Amino acid sequence: MQYDLMKYARQKTWKVFVTFTLCLLCGFSAVVSLSQATQQFTGHVLDFTGAVIPATRVVVHNQATGVDAKTVTTNTGDHTVTYLIPETYDITVSKEGFAVVKKTDILLNVDQISTIDFKLQVVSNTHARSTT
Repeated sequence: MQYDLMKYARQKTWKVFVTFTLCLLCGFSAVVSLSQATQQFTGHVLDFTGAVIPATRVVVHNQATGVDAKTVTTNTGDHTVTYLIPETYDITVSKEGFAVVKKTDILLNVDQISTIDFKLQVVSNTHARSTT
């Protein structure tokens, strides 16, 4: 009878240990998934009059890895680039008919949403000629 009690106690202990370990692992994985950092750049692209510039190309360049993340502004001139790692970036904005604008050495920290706005200047592709 004492042997049966010892066997029962070992089985019960084993089940408690396995249950505790599984709960611990599930809790750890939940904490890890919640701690995934969310870094992103967001902002607006406008001309110097304040009008939005839709369909503008935005390139976010990670200086450390050399990887580019690309997007295009919305109809309201908004841009968002998500799932970035904490690093230093360069952002280049370009649209036909406008001067290219580049902002460099922008540090993005953990869990940071950085708003970077751009104002583009119209450039003329035609040059005035004087005729005589």
